[in-house]
Amino acid sequence: WHLRKKLVENGVEVSDSATTQLKLEQKNEPHYMRQTFYTWFSPILSTIIKRTNLESVNLYCEAFVRTIGLRLVGMGTNDIGTAEIVRYWRSKGVDTEGLFMQDGSGLAPRNGITALQLASILHNVAGDSLVFPSFYASLPEAGKSGTLKGMFKNNYAAQQRIRAKSGTITRVKSYSGYVTTTDGKLLAFSAICNNFTCSQRDIRIKLEQFMVDLLAY
Repeated sequence: WHLRKKLVENGVEVSDSATTQLKLEQKNEPHYMRQTFYTWFSPILSTIIKRTNLESVNLYCEAFVRTIGLRLVGMGTNDIGTAEIVRYWRSKGVDTEGLFMQDGSGLAPRNGITALQLASILHNVAGDSLVFPSFYASLPEAGKSGTLKGMFKNNYAAQQRIRAKSGTITRVKSYSGYVTTTDGKLLAFSAICNNFTCSQRDIRIKLEQFMVDLLAY
């Protein structure tokens, strides 16, 4: 309906009314053949990933999973995409025992991953010179961007040396990312708290202190 409205507004004659009915291509009926009249190119992948991590765009995560399945197997489904992701990390030496990936966003209740598995994946990524620079740049900066913007307000060292992605659902709070220690070592870390009894604010403060402590590791 909106497409038809915009076409008419811009002087394009449209003979039919708007409909959701799919008109399949028929070899002997040229009238129904699809014709490309405009191609929209997305931003490059690193730009999409940066927005995903800074703004926690779950829809993009689900699209990544299906795109992986489509590119690798030819079927863009959730089940195939998640299976391919687990298979990939297993091939990279990550212990995937007990890793249950049900979706791309991490919101499915049956998802299961350990902090060690996440840290192992991050460690692996840090060793990939082709991928790591873009991935690292996509992570929120302590005290500056994303879900870390309101943290580490009076800690200049943390603001310069911590990049991480938060994860939050009911009774779960986590942070995973990288810390550059005071002597220049890059550490991959992951901390996941399940079923905590304090408030979200209190657990955030505790995890913030944990990340600060890593600076001196």
